[in-house]
Order: sequence, then C-alpha cells, then structure tokens
Amino acid sequence: MRKMKIPDSLGGIVQLVRRLRNHQRRTMKTLVGLGGVIRLVRRLRDHQRHTLRTLVGLGGISLVCALLLTGLQALTDEAIDRNRATHAWRTAFELTGETFDTSNLKWRDGRVRLPDGGWLQRAATPGYAGDIHLLAAFDEAGRLLGVRVTGHRETPGLGDFIDLDKNPWMLRFSESSPLAVDAVTGATITSEAVKREVQRMVEATLTKKSQRREPPG
Repeated sequence: MRKMKIPDSLGGIVQLVRRLRNHQRRTMKTLVGLGGVIRLVRRLRDHQRHTLRTLVGLGGISLVCALLLTGLQALTDEAIDRNRATHAWRTAFELTGETFDTSNLKWRDGRVRLPDGGWLQRAATPGYAGDIHLLAAFDEAGRLLGVRVTGHRETPGLGDFIDLDKNPWMLRFSESSPLAVDAVTGATITSEAVKREVQRMVEATLTKKSQRREPPG
C-alpha cells in the first residue's frame, strides 16, 4: 500500500508542476499580450501628439498666410482706389476743360460740386458683359458738358467703342440729347445702356435744378 501511495503522490506532484508550468505559460502569454497593448497605446498617444503638433503648426501657417493675404489685399485695394481716383480726376479735368484743386472736394451720393459751380456725376449701368461706369460733367446752369466711360468689361473690338481713345462716339452726348445719339450697330445693348443712363443723369439734374428754383412754401 505504501508503494502505491508514493507513485500517486509523485504523479500528483508531476501534474501540479505541469499545471503550474501551463499556468505560467498562459500568464506569460497574457503579460506579453498586455505589453503589446501597452506599446500600441503608447504609439497611438505619440502619434496623436505628433498629429496635434502638425495640426497646430499648419493652423499657425494658415493664420499667417491669411493675415498676409488680408494685408496684401488691403494695400492692393488702396492702390487701386488711388489709381481710380487719379483717373477720374484726369477725366474730370478733360470734361471741364480746366484743372482745379481736388483735396477739399467730397463725393456725396455720386456727385461732387466743383469750384466753378458746376458738378460731376458718377453712375453705373449694366452693359453686355458687366457694369459700365460713367462720369458726366455739368456746368453751373445744369448743361451737360460731356460724358466719359471710366470702366467697363465689354467685349474688345465690339463693345469697346465707348472708349474715347478708340472711338469718338462718346463725344456725341455733348452735341445732342442722349436719346438722339445713334446706337452702334452690332453693339446695341452697350450703346443703349449708355444712352439710357446718360439720359437718366440729365433728367436727374433737371429735377434738382427745378427744385432749387421753386420758392419755399
């Protein structure tokens, strides 16, 4: 009986050792797996930090670029406005036949009073390819001295007859009433748009003139 117990005891010990080894192996596998998970989490955190730094850097670059573009646009717009104003005054000198100090002249509702009592009138009207910008000069009595186009997008070679350096058509408005000026064949939309707008400015001038003459009630 004692001989049988010894083998049984040894067998139990062997089984226990095997179980311990198996448990140890499973524990090691589990630890190895957890280590991989931990390393993966760390890598994800590092990647997240790197991505965040990249985004912050790109955001800063975008902000700087936006500020530079805004400043450049402001400077460009200011230069364009100065050039337009210079061109408009040159056109005004041409229309009135004289030069004058423009530093104290202020535009109000598209009009500016000149030192000699006359005034300039700005207007824009839809043409074939965009707005046509006009500048008209009136003398003190309200007579139209002339009209010039200061800007447009009409088709080159077809609608650019409104440029005085290419065609004398605009000079006709100082010779006859706007509606009596002949339209240009092949550019009816452009010419009719200019005629209507010049007529509107003349009528507005006549209205203001009659209002000034009316005695107070």
